[in-house]
Amino acid sequence: MGDAFLLMNKDRRVLTLEGVRTLGGYTAFSVIERHGGFLPYGFTSPDEWIESRQVAKRRGQLRRPMRAWRLIDRPAFIDFTHCASLMDAFWMKRADSPLTWEDVSLYRSPFNGAAADLAYDGAGADLAYDAAAQIHPGQPQNLRLREPGI
Repeated sequence: MGDAFLLMNKDRRVLTLEGVRTLGGYTAFSVIERHGGFLPYGFTSPDEWIESRQVAKRRGQLRRPMRAWRLIDRPAFIDFTHCASLMDAFWMKRADSPLTWEDVSLYRSPFNGAAADLAYDGAGADLAYDAAAQIHPGQPQNLRLREPGI
């Protein structure tokens, strides 16, 4: 049995998913239970939806930081980003996580111009993930900016 994850719409459960690691080390997700509510626009499968949230990995300048932060692995990507987007209110978390929409909403988080530059074109701050500061995989991760004044 794999790890259980929830696809959420704000604080409403939409799907319970199971992530199972395949022989090649790839984690595939399958729907265990549908809780009702709307699915994300264009949703065809959990794997395709998660892949669509990893748009940054297709930007060459972000491949190295994503590898360094070990965000190529889907469960790690979900733990770090929660698949949150500025485009909608869908996100993911581990089934045993106490996180709420308030904790992960990009609209409620401080937004930094240097982080936006890094996300869109790779320019700007030298951002480092502090793995030692992580307390629980379901909790928000800790980032520190190495560029002074940000």
